[in-house]
Amino acid sequence: MTRGPRRILAVALPEHLPKPEDDQLVWIQFALTFDGYAEKGTQEICAAFANAARDRWEEAGTLPAGLSDLRAALFYEQRRWRWSDEAPFTERQWRYWRSLVDAIRHALFSQDKLPVCEIEPQVCRPSNARLAKNVTTGETLEPSPMERTIDLFSETDAHGGSRHVWLRLTKKGELILEGQDLGGAAPKLFGPSEYEWAWTLAPERLSAFLESLGLEACLSAGLLVSVTEALNKLERTKIQKVFEDAGAKFWNRIGD
Repeated sequence: MTRGPRRILAVALPEHLPKPEDDQLVWIQFALTFDGYAEKGTQEICAAFANAARDRWEEAGTLPAGLSDLRAALFYEQRRWRWSDEAPFTERQWRYWRSLVDAIRHALFSQDKLPVCEIEPQVCRPSNARLAKNVTTGETLEPSPMERTIDLFSETDAHGGSRHVWLRLTKKGELILEGQDLGGAAPKLFGPSEYEWAWTLAPERLSAFLESLGLEACLSAGLLVSVTEALNKLERTKIQKVFEDAGAKFWNRIGD
C-alpha cells in the first residue's frame, strides 16, 4: 500500500519518551507519533524492515543505528500489536519496546547538536531521496535527478560498532551495494576504525540479478524500492553473496 506525501518530524525531545513506570497506552501513543510507512515508502517495506530488525534483536541483541529506523521499528510494533488482540504486553514485548525506546533516547542525546530538519517524503521517491529543509536557514536540498540512493539498513552491535548499508543506482545504470563499518569490531580486525566497501553490478547483469531475487525488470523509479524490499527479507550474511553471485565487482577501503 503506497501512501501519499505526509510531513513528519524526524526528531523528538527526550521528555516525549515514555518512562518505565508509564502505562502501556503511553508507550503505544508515542509509537504513533512517527509514521513508519511514510519513512520507508510502503507498508510492505516497513514490515520487512521491522520484522528483520526484531529477528536480529532476538538472535544477536542488535538494533538499528539510525533514529528514523528505530522509530520506524517501534511504529511497526504498535501496528503489530493493533492487528493482534490488543492484549497487555508480554514480558518479551516489553523487553523489545524498552530496548527500542532506550536506543531512541541514546540517539536523541547523540544528535542534540544537529539542526532540526523537517523531512517531507515525496511520492515515487526512495526513502532517503527526500526534500530536506533546514528550519533555521530555510535552505532546501534536492536529490540529484541523475542518481538515486536508498538506505537498506543500519544497525549497531554489542561492541558499540555500527554498520550502514545502502543501495545506489547510478546514471550509467549500475546498481551498487555500499557499506560502512565504524568502531566496534572493525579496529580489532583492521586496525583503523573505518571500513568501507561496495559491490558494483554492471547494467547488463541487472536482469539476471533481479530474476535471482524473484523480481521483474522495472523502471528505475521503482527499482531501488523493489530491490530493498527483497534484500531485507534475506539474512544479512546472504545480501553481499547475492551481488557476488550476480558477478558484481568488489571494492573496499580501510582507514580512519
